[in-house]
Amino acid sequence: MPPYAIGVDIGGTFTDCFLTDGVRGWRGKAPTTPGALADGLVAALEAAAADHAVPLREVLAATTHFALGTTAITNCLAERAGAPTGLLVTRGFTDLWTMARGHRLGIEGMSHPLPTLVPRRRVAPVRERIDRDGRILVPLDEAEVAAALDRLVGEEGVEALAVCLLWSFRNAVHERRVAAIATERYPALQVSCSAELFPVIREYERMTATVLNAYTSRAGSAFFDAV
Repeated sequence: MPPYAIGVDIGGTFTDCFLTDGVRGWRGKAPTTPGALADGLVAALEAAAADHAVPLREVLAATTHFALGTTAITNCLAERAGAPTGLLVTRGFTDLWTMARGHRLGIEGMSHPLPTLVPRRRVAPVRERIDRDGRILVPLDEAEVAAALDRLVGEEGVEALAVCLLWSFRNAVHERRVAAIATERYPALQVSCSAELFPVIREYERMTATVLNAYTSRAGSAFFDAV
């Protein structure tokens, strides 16, 4: 039996499946089942296997690639239904997230502030500094990290934390330590570190990717738990 590749897209109404052996292709479609997404997923897989006239168990046993797409994360962002998120940054860069790349002009030519997933009160600066070569100039102030976490979780009620420190993509030791402290103090907190997610120069772009990941972490976990 040839190796198979399977692609599945779980939409709001239907779940679509495409099965291929690299030469031929077979399709399956089933209603999406909110609250039990795995049921619709399996039904679409079974429909594709039936189109191929091969039992699903045999198809899955010979599958080497499986791709899964969903609108769950997009919907989470569009509906502003993400987890309350905090952002921890290098001291002196508290307003980087708010300033972004500046305001943008609307269709009527007027400037509008950008919508934000993390209000300024949920941005916490901590004392640390790494230079462009990855050298530690200022050690991480762990007591300040602990105090920031206590405020964000205890007073602001954050359930997810984005960590984006200056030049962390050159040396991630401080971000990793922040994540460890956060996990020790608040095991249920979803922590996203920029150096792991998007280790590139330009703080705002790296910060944006990290905030998006943290903000949608609850929706993503719920989706994957369901399937």
